Amino acid sequence: MTPAEQHQLRALDRAILDLVDERLRLLQEVESRPPSGTAALEDLLRRHTGGFPAGGVRELFGVIDRHCSEIRP
Repeated sequence: MTPAEQHQLRALDRAILDLVDERLRLLQEVESRPPSGTAALEDLLRRHTGGFPAGGVRELFGVIDRHCSEIRP
């Protein structure tokens, strides 16, 4: 991997983390629980056209949701 590719990968990782933090911030602002995550995830998967496998998307969002619910009051 070239230094430019390594730099780009680190920048993407920072962007992913920033988006996860923003998602948590938004969840902390809403008073009620968001609608069923299952329906939203299924819709996301139907629209997903990238190469990341559906099982990985489910696992990723499951982890994000679980940790957000642990932090969220």
